Amino acid sequence: MLEVHVGVAAIAEAVIATSPNDEQGIWGCDLLAMVTLSGNNPDWPLVNRIWAAVVSLWKAVPWDESSGFEITASASQS
Repeated sequence: MLEVHVGVAAIAEAVIATSPNDEQGIWGCDLLAMVTLSGNNPDWPLVNRIWAAVVSLWKAVPWDESSGFEITASASQS
């Protein structure tokens, strides 16, 4: 599932909770795109295509609930 939220005020709490000291430079962002995966066998090629589209359209910073911002390092190693 792809979910998109727009507006600085609408996503400020989530962004600040994710990066309380703004170490990732994401405070003030005005778009939040969330991809929710479920099941035992996610469609990774589809996830990669969604990510490629997001990165090509906007400045994007990946984050997930398990890896946090370290997802970038683990993704680049695969």
